[in-house]
Amino acid sequence: MPKQKFVQVTWIDAWEDESNFATAHAIAQTHEPMTVRTRGWLLVDDDTGISLAGEDSAQDGHDVFRRRCFIPRVNVKLVEELKFSKPRKVRNGNLVGSSDGDSAVGRNPGVPVGEGAVQ
Repeated sequence: MPKQKFVQVTWIDAWEDESNFATAHAIAQTHEPMTVRTRGWLLVDDDTGISLAGEDSAQDGHDVFRRRCFIPRVNVKLVEELKFSKPRKVRNGNLVGSSDGDSAVGRNPGVPVGEGAVQ
């Protein structure tokens, strides 16, 4: 795992309207920048801006990064470090601390279980 921090950057972005026609009213309603949240490995954070990477791997003992993006400093509103939570331990097929005793092993935890659910 890289030594870089994993962050979420909230920033202001310009945007492009892909429609061919717009009324003056529609233009007035959308005449503002877009607030964007981008998450990634923080590579550079200086007066010029922020460089992030969305993917990391190791080659020849060095961290390498892909899906890089640059955000000009003037556009940055907030930088927050995100922490990874520790995975929950599994005992006898059940998540430790699970109130219903339901097993998360071998199934999507977002899929409902119980009467009438497809398993």
